[in-house]
Amino acid sequence: ARALDERGRLSVGNWFMAGFVVGLAILGFEIATEGMLLRSIWWMIGLDKRFIFSVTYNRATSVIGVLAWPAALFFLQRKAPLVAGIALAAGAFMVHDLQKWASLIALLSGAAVFGAGLLSARTTARVLAAGVALLLIAAPVLPRTVLAPDTVVRSYPGISFSEYHRILIWDFAAKRIAEQPFFGWGMNSARVMPGGKDTAPTDIPGRTRGTGDAPVELMPLHPHNTPLQLWLELGVPGVLLAATLVVGLLLLAARHPSGRMARAASLATITGVIAIAAMSFSMWQSWWLAVVWLAAMLLAVAAPASGRPRP
Repeated sequence: ARALDERGRLSVGNWFMAGFVVGLAILGFEIATEGMLLRSIWWMIGLDKRFIFSVTYNRATSVIGVLAWPAALFFLQRKAPLVAGIALAAGAFMVHDLQKWASLIALLSGAAVFGAGLLSARTTARVLAAGVALLLIAAPVLPRTVLAPDTVVRSYPGISFSEYHRILIWDFAAKRIAEQPFFGWGMNSARVMPGGKDTAPTDIPGRTRGTGDAPVELMPLHPHNTPLQLWLELGVPGVLLAATLVVGLLLLAARHPSGRMARAASLATITGVIAIAAMSFSMWQSWWLAVVWLAAMLLAVAAPASGRPRP
């Protein structure tokens, strides 16, 4: 990305914008038809897998939550603020319609950071860096205190059974972290964590059991929370490396050579990644890592050739 000349930079940007708009259009069609296109593909290839509309587009909405800001940056660089606004609004509407709250939080928090970054990228980056450091330090403590299952139910009586399951997973992860806090259990060990396949009831105190709330596994593959997964698998060394990486990226983003909008978009993109990573997916999933690298590549492409370091 850094080696591209001006013509290559414009070409990549134009094709990405086109792809982002087409992707939104396809997702809108799928929402309107309840997955007609994907259902047809599954039927044609004989995929023997249950089609669950509510979870099928988790990855699509996460891509929107991360790549919306590079897309907005490219539109703004081409003097098309109206198109940028429409694309962001359409993405947010579809994410909300699909009730993908992690992706919606990523977009909303990204929008707040984008606005703050326009005012002062350096201050915004420093505040975010401090927040990331605090989040990583507090991650193993929160599920045993303010995010303990009983505490959450008392303060949030309307919690859904799926949300309650997430809280149970975090509680189990925190208990295992306490057993191996310094060096963790090993990379990608969450999926084979001792006791992880044990089941627990999802009876929410004071609530009548509903449908779809059968006993659940305490650790289905991963903690659905990257800070907890770092502590659980890699311990203190992994947490320190991750903190150094993310804080460094935030401080570098505040120095993006393309000006205020690029700095704000870079900070918003990192915020979206952090928001989704704190609530969904394993940090080792290849598609998720690919999306993060793609976002980094696009932000590098957004810099003019004269302002980019030599590869």
